[in-house]
Amino acid sequence: MKSLVQRQLALRLLGCVVWVLFTTQSVSSADDEVSSNENHPPGPLELDGGYVGDWSDWYGKWVLIAYYAEWCFPCYEEITLLNELHKEREKHNVVVVGINFDEKRGESLQAVKRKMKVEFPSLLEDPSDRWNKQKPEVLPVTYVINPSGKLEEVLTGIQDKKSLLKAID
Repeated sequence: MKSLVQRQLALRLLGCVVWVLFTTQSVSSADDEVSSNENHPPGPLELDGGYVGDWSDWYGKWVLIAYYAEWCFPCYEEITLLNELHKEREKHNVVVVGINFDEKRGESLQAVKRKMKVEFPSLLEDPSDRWNKQKPEVLPVTYVINPSGKLEEVLTGIQDKKSLLKAID
């Protein structure tokens, strides 16, 4: 009789252990999903041309975010390449956007863009905190965001077309 009670108790205990392991695994998997989504949570974005959308609008495409300022002479050279990529965006499945380092808006921003011949849209809010980054301290800097919305690479210094295409390849 004692061995039957011990077996039943052992089976119940085994059932509890299996249940705990199963639920722990399920919670762990759910936590992993949340963690991976934290790299690219959706959220509002606003561009200088009046576009108001969501970061998730760009999932499935590479995104290049280029920091620029009118006092940054190397930025002028890189903007020429970024303009070219912006024109070829469908071919390369890429979105090219800028962010004015000096946080200019409105007519001030448009004047800087005209002076620098920036042909791609500019974000109105610095996106650095989306990827737990500090605002860059040097320019030019380009964030390379993969099609899942994760920061893939931070390119510092003047890039050429080959290095930009390699970053999104």
